Amino acid sequence: MTLQDFITNNNLSAHDNLVDNIWNSTFPVEEKIALSLEWNAINPSYHTLTTLWLRYNVSGQASRSSNEKIYAGYQCQLSISEQDLSGSTEYSLHFDIFEDPEKATHAWTYFTGNNPSRKFIKVMLANSGPVRSHLKYTFYEGLLNDVDYHFHIHISISRSRFDTTTEKFQARDILFKLNLDDQRNKINESGHPTFADVALYLKG
Repeated sequence: MTLQDFITNNNLSAHDNLVDNIWNSTFPVEEKIALSLEWNAINPSYHTLTTLWLRYNVSGQASRSSNEKIYAGYQCQLSISEQDLSGSTEYSLHFDIFEDPEKATHAWTYFTGNNPSRKFIKVMLANSGPVRSHLKYTFYEGLLNDVDYHFHIHISISRSRFDTTTEKFQARDILFKLNLDDQRNKINESGHPTFADVALYLKG
């Protein structure tokens, strides 16, 4: 069933709270996921996505394969959409997925192994602060040969949390391999911590 079929069959409109109507239906959970993601692709909203996760998590039907269907929806939208998704899908990627320890490792592994586009890699890096450092270290290393990613790796490191001295050492090792000569003004203007600030933090 398409979202339009659901709206028509239930005498709804785009002004109704579609995501709650979807999850109040008797459809299988995977169809509810598909309809919710279809609605979010049309009308991006953090409310839609956080409601999807809330209702899905308490459905008693959460599974690895269903999680991956949701991750695939995020990856698709954040790879191709020309809309500003910073307050909706991108925000949800950070807070509903990467901030959740039970989802973060699986999601990161799924995304990095699912042929991510250049655009999506940059979105991932910008929101990867909560992801465990050892997962990101390996990913950073694979991107170092492409200077186009260096600014985004810097942002990722600057937003990361480090549990051990070893993790800080690894991050510092990556940081000093970045070529940011053409990006320093961009970093300063964006309000992100400077290279010197991040290096000093990682030294401590």
